[in-house]
Amino acid sequence: MKKKAFTLVEVIAAVAILSIVIVAVTSAFISGTKTWRNGEQKLDTMFYAQGISEAFMGANISKITQLCNDEGSSAFVYFNDDYKDFVLYTVSGYTSLTSAGTPPNFIDWFNFGPKIQGKVSNDDFSYIDTNIYSKCKNNNSNRKYGAYIAMQKDSRASTAGTVYYVKVIVWDLMYGYDSPSVREVYIGR
Repeated sequence: MKKKAFTLVEVIAAVAILSIVIVAVTSAFISGTKTWRNGEQKLDTMFYAQGISEAFMGANISKITQLCNDEGSSAFVYFNDDYKDFVLYTVSGYTSLTSAGTPPNFIDWFNFGPKIQGKVSNDDFSYIDTNIYSKCKNNNSNRKYGAYIAMQKDSRASTAGTVYYVKVIVWDLMYGYDSPSVREVYIGR
């Protein structure tokens, strides 16, 4: 009586097919996980960029004049989740806002903080965002998020009153350049 069994060729073919299926499933899982993570990072940076922009949009024009020089101002803002551990970086260096008597987060700085003196980049109002990202990353003080805020009086709107152009770019600095969210608004009253 002859026993029925798999031949060596059949076993090798089955292992090869199983290996191809496992590689395909693993690749799909890794790709899906990466896409999910990219979406979460983009959503986080969009949330923070929108929040910073809305602080400017909801402010009185005198508040923006109080924060910005006539020739334009810019700064890097660093923070962790929920705007915690806030640090402001300007031309003169870091302003840690966690010591006694200084604003501890972005909203408090926006409402009570010092004027931004000068610009942190010659690329302030251009679209060379890779240079701005590199400067933001290089000046990071171990915070998860970095935001670039640039404000400039819009000279074209002199007959309609004072109008400011505000540009906000937020990156997840732990994730890299692929995570920016940009908001540009004109504010005037």
